[in-house]
Amino acid sequence: MVGVSTGDYETSKKTKALTAEETTQLYVGNTASWDTQWGKANYTWTADGKVLGILDKKDGKKAVADGTWTVKDNEFCYSVVWKSSKSDKGSDWSPCVSWFKVGKVIWNKNGSGNGKWTGDVCDCEYRESFSKGDKVSGRMETVKASLEE
Repeated sequence: MVGVSTGDYETSKKTKALTAEETTQLYVGNTASWDTQWGKANYTWTADGKVLGILDKKDGKKAVADGTWTVKDNEFCYSVVWKSSKSDKGSDWSPCVSWFKVGKVIWNKNGSGNGKWTGDVCDCEYRESFSKGDKVSGRMETVKASLEE
């Protein structure tokens, strides 16, 4: 934790907000994976401003997400629509996250759109959830085709 608690990381003189470029580099071309109540959600963000997601549901079914992302300073926002079937109108998910660095440790603070996690701060999100490379795009068309009507 580099001697900074979660309560004072933002006010520490050692805390530096990431630049828009640094923040973008956390996401673009990488994959984030989160265990959710529905299954494992995987996202990737492309250089052209698109977001793609695949949910591998606990019941073996799939869902897909398409959307866009923006970055302003150290705040990264994305908006997707999740669909479980070809005829599904979908459900929206639009979170924003701000990114900071204390020494070499990357911190995030969940902003608007994060539901019950809005306001949460941790130094674990990037380290535990993100991996190098796009592990979603190559599966998108196959998963979309497999969705029921």
